Amino acid sequence: MSENFTWKRVDDILVTVATDGILPKEAWDQFIDALEREPVTKYLAISLGTINLSGAQRRQGAEILKRREITSFIITDDRLVRGIAIAVSWLGANAKAFPLKELPSVVESLHAESQVHQQTMATLEELTERLGKASNLQPSA
Repeated sequence: MSENFTWKRVDDILVTVATDGILPKEAWDQFIDALEREPVTKYLAISLGTINLSGAQRRQGAEILKRREITSFIITDDRLVRGIAIAVSWLGANAKAFPLKELPSVVESLHAESQVHQQTMATLEELTERLGKASNLQPSA
């Protein structure tokens, strides 16, 4: 984990929060390891800015998502990040991008149990606080 990227597993969902900047190699490698080994079927990524990923990182992530059949939900108001999500889907991963205002409905669609919805939202608050961005879970105007 790093100053601009953190994650946690909730049930069968790997939840990440990212802010602006370049993702350090060490943080990326730890995340890829978690994506490979955690018992997840869904990936929920919240981007509160533009996280910079290399083409190799996008391909590596897409390959794991595709091979493990993990459905990805990318939540952001950043157009570049939404474009990255589309590019990842072109690489064969099941990835969908949504604006931040749709976060509650996306979380509800991830799991049938309301307890998991609540845990996921609480985890998102925890992760954004860890990055110093607690108030940023609200959509931009």
